[in-house]
Amino acid sequence: MDWQDQGFVLAARRHGESDAILTVLTREHGRHLGIVKGGTGRRQRAVVEIGNAVTAHWHARLSEHLGRFQVELAAPHAAMCMADPARLAALTATCATLDAALPEREPHEDVFDDFAALAEQLSRKAVDWPTQFVRWEARLLSSLGFGLDLAQCALTGATEGLAFVSPKTGRAVTAEAGKLHKDKLLPLPAFLTESQNRPGRDDLVAGLRLTGYFLDRHVFAHAPRPGASEARARLIDPDRAQDFGHGTPPPGGTVYLAAADESGMMVSLIQSNYMGFGSGIVVPGTGISMQNRGTGFSLQPDHPNLVGGGKRPFHTIIPGFATRDGAPYAAFGVMGGPIQPQAHLQTLVRLIDYRGNPQAVLDAPRWKVNEGLSIDLEADAAASLRDGLSALGHTFASVPDSYMDFGAGQFIVRGEDGYVAGSDPRRDGQAAGF
Repeated sequence: MDWQDQGFVLAARRHGESDAILTVLTREHGRHLGIVKGGTGRRQRAVVEIGNAVTAHWHARLSEHLGRFQVELAAPHAAMCMADPARLAALTATCATLDAALPEREPHEDVFDDFAALAEQLSRKAVDWPTQFVRWEARLLSSLGFGLDLAQCALTGATEGLAFVSPKTGRAVTAEAGKLHKDKLLPLPAFLTESQNRPGRDDLVAGLRLTGYFLDRHVFAHAPRPGASEARARLIDPDRAQDFGHGTPPPGGTVYLAAADESGMMVSLIQSNYMGFGSGIVVPGTGISMQNRGTGFSLQPDHPNLVGGGKRPFHTIIPGFATRDGAPYAAFGVMGGPIQPQAHLQTLVRLIDYRGNPQAVLDAPRWKVNEGLSIDLEADAAASLRDGLSALGHTFASVPDSYMDFGAGQFIVRGEDGYVAGSDPRRDGQAAGF
């Protein structure tokens, strides 16, 4: 196996006494690893500096082997940024982010070209490079499938006055629509929605915090290669005090759990305190607090949900379970208030009718029916779907909902050879087998 391509050095680590294992982002072969003989020696050390553009020649006996690189310097970006610690930190941070975000040996030509443009700006000391750095991170999120939807307000559809971003959906919100929930939203700096090229320092910090939040959530938290977050942290100016604000832990009180064992037994369990610590009563010896869903009962004599023996209060807690031919087939559940029955329908249709795997079923964009003709669509839903629903008379001015949004679920599905599991990326969760 043998190929030659243009690339950028993303990472280099010592291998043996004088060799190096190089990670190179190439245009046609993606993020690729290989050994460079003498890579830590005097002649090669300057070539394999992180951020440098190189011509890479890769050779291996079999395609699945690590292989060897021969690299020639094309542009010394690292050396050209060396005199400016901020630009060097930005170059290092972009390389660490790409190393953490991109799968191995999958070409991403748009990402390659975008990084090449940013590296050139950093090298030639472009005045607006901090602005372009934040915009580059936003475009990278989009290329990875986690794009921010900053075109219009998620609640009203307005295109002006956008001031916040939902930390759950990545969708923009106007100052007016978000005023009641602004402590739970992320500030949206104007330069990400306008042509402004010289934003102030506070806006740049807000932009870094915004893109950093979604990179941490969608990329770094799942990256097998640590260090990207630390590289971004070097962008902080050590010679000037900065107020980066504090985070606000998301609210919550519901946990869904699915389990299955080798004998075929499957469990679907959901626990929700409802309000704060629930009833305030703890099961002795366990530390488990009892919920207070009884609050959903009514004391009005003519009310259909009048409290009474043998009755259940109105609630949305739905642990799901599906059987096939009388045998356990799927343990599943989607949390999130009024989205639950709707999300159960959507995920089951994708699982059964469209034969999706559990992770794809949970990843897919969802819709949510509100009052009247109002419908919510996730940002990554097809534009044709939104246009078609709008043509039918539906509106997209959803009710403010900073936490429930489109829910979050877990699935375990039984197959002929074992189990397949999926965990919703919208919130904390994990699919694990042991």
